[in-house]
Amino acid sequence: LMLKVLLNEAQRNEYSLCQVVAEAIRTILGVHRTNTLIVYNHGKATISNNDTTSNL
Repeated sequence: LMLKVLLNEAQRNEYSLCQVVAEAIRTILGVHRTNTLIVYNHGKATISNNDTTSNL
């Protein structure tokens, strides 16, 4: 029973984390989804579109 409760809580937390990440990416990508989010192997991220590039 305790394991089931812990699994349910982990699933809720994972879903919440996915929602937060999706919202962050949605905001980053812009209104028309014209920006591109590039994440390199070492963890550095870059946002690029036709006009500018921003390093994160």
